Amino acid sequence: MLSCLIMTIITEVDVVPGQDGGEEPAASKAYKFRFLPEAIPKCFGDRQVQADFKKWGLDEDMVVLRFLYDSPADTESERQFMVQGFFKSAEAQRILPHACGGVSGIGPGTKVEMQQLTVQRTDMSIFHVLTEKRIVNAATGRIQGRFEEDWEGIPMYDTLREALVCEESELYDTFSETIRQELLFKVFMHVVIGGASNQYEEIVTSYIEHTKKIFKDLVSVRLGPDGSIVCPCKAYKIASLGGGGKLHSIDHPSNYCYVIVFLCSMSPPMSSVSVYFLRHGEATHNVASRTRPANVSREDIFTDPSYEDAALTEFGRQQAREAEAPVGVRSAKKVRLICSTLRRTIETAAIVSEQWRDLLAGRSVIVTDWAREQCGLHTCDTRPSLSQVEANAREFFGPDIGIEMKGDGHEEDVMTSAHPRETRQEVDQRVRNLVALIREDLDKNQWGDDVVYVIVSHASFLRHFFSLLDLYDIELRRMRNCEWRSERLSLAVPRESPSGMMTCPIIDGCEVVNRTHLRVHRPDVCTPVSGITVALHPADRDEADLKEWVDRWTKGAKDVIDGTLSVKHVGDTGRFDISKKELVHGRPVALISRKGDKVDVLQRQLVSEGGSGEVTWVELTY
Repeated sequence: MLSCLIMTIITEVDVVPGQDGGEEPAASKAYKFRFLPEAIPKCFGDRQVQADFKKWGLDEDMVVLRFLYDSPADTESERQFMVQGFFKSAEAQRILPHACGGVSGIGPGTKVEMQQLTVQRTDMSIFHVLTEKRIVNAATGRIQGRFEEDWEGIPMYDTLREALVCEESELYDTFSETIRQELLFKVFMHVVIGGASNQYEEIVTSYIEHTKKIFKDLVSVRLGPDGSIVCPCKAYKIASLGGGGKLHSIDHPSNYCYVIVFLCSMSPPMSSVSVYFLRHGEATHNVASRTRPANVSREDIFTDPSYEDAALTEFGRQQAREAEAPVGVRSAKKVRLICSTLRRTIETAAIVSEQWRDLLAGRSVIVTDWAREQCGLHTCDTRPSLSQVEANAREFFGPDIGIEMKGDGHEEDVMTSAHPRETRQEVDQRVRNLVALIREDLDKNQWGDDVVYVIVSHASFLRHFFSLLDLYDIELRRMRNCEWRSERLSLAVPRESPSGMMTCPIIDGCEVVNRTHLRVHRPDVCTPVSGITVALHPADRDEADLKEWVDRWTKGAKDVIDGTLSVKHVGDTGRFDISKKELVHGRPVALISRKGDKVDVLQRQLVSEGGSGEVTWVELTY
């Protein structure tokens, strides 16, 4: 299998860069890295790109990842030192082997052999030479064909491939060595060569257009003082890893790894801010669910009209009074308070903030739909009209505190769904909106480091928030009523892209769709519908809820899975297994967690019990 890995590394800080020089970085300097799971290139969500990548064999082979680094790397020696440090880092060890199957053995002893590329050419005019050399017909865009032969594992279907890679051909001189060192050329070459299975194009247009889209998403350009276009990035081709590290499982000309470093002063805008999270106090629907009779389900409680916009219980109010704010809140110069539009969070926020009401920035509170619980058919999570929400907030906070209503501005509640809960994509979009709101609020008010943010919200929404920003801790997945969490966030609004962490397969018959969904392409086990995708997503369920949810799901999908599944929780690993006596079309089912480091362990376990080829793989999101 080919492995094509591209990483962009951007800075968390904004500094004025120094001049490139040959000085060695201080031996004590160390960089910290953080994976950005949502920063997938926008073009990967383009349907035409997806279709063509699949045709060219790049849908499974090309992986693009983005990371943050925390300190300036202004000189060339510092940047190369930083790239060396990246492959030694714990974050690289955590992410790369699971994102790209060929990476292994990286760690503190890894030594990186790299070649610097240039990022000076940013327009597609460098490919006009293809028509001048009659490799491409200027009128039709058709690529000149040739007799097929193999060159070092790459099939030569046409003269374009010959010109790109065959050094012995006179067409190789079509592109100068200077152009061949450009990142733009490298992207074009790899798009044309494709992956392990490539249905090549006869017309060059798609290659050119997709190269443009990919390159645009990988780098950024700025106008220089003289009006010229400047690309504030440095690119490196990683030739090999020493010290026991491996980039690829096999040696092949189509295997590659590039690292693109955004220069500090020109990186995408980032704001680092301390954010404190608080779940609301106990509400009436929480009590009803916990004390329900055996013949009453949670769904019955949550859809009961009597729990519409569920209020706090008296015990919930006591929890809020006793929920002492962390030191970081009490010692802050300013506190910006945000809560959802549901009654239980507004009242919790009002009670909790009495301890530090004089610190409220702007003497106001932000109330927004974007921080609401995962919505759907549950009446406990519906709200009244916005005017009534604002009236509730003024009642709880009193006349001295202003109420800022933020969001889409719909007077009536439109966040309903035909499903019990919103889809993950819908909740993720609200998380992005909330992150953007914080970012805009920081920029507008110019509070800088003087302010901390407090978000009072709901268990399921906060788990989505942590997951989307890669703050998810599997051991802390359940927030209790009035429990505090805190994070130092680097707030860059995630790109519009499909929610996703990787675009490569983990195991046979499976594909990682995103951090929470594993898609199964196994028509032999997913009959009667050929090629059906099996996915379970109870995004906010504990063990008892999972059993109920899975039971309801299977009863409603008998045409897909024939039988009742039972779930058992395995220790503290955050993994759920299906009992082996329960079968799906005669084969055992295994459930894996969203944590990638659990996949290999579970795979080995099941292989020893009969081979992964006999297992239907499904993921539970929780």
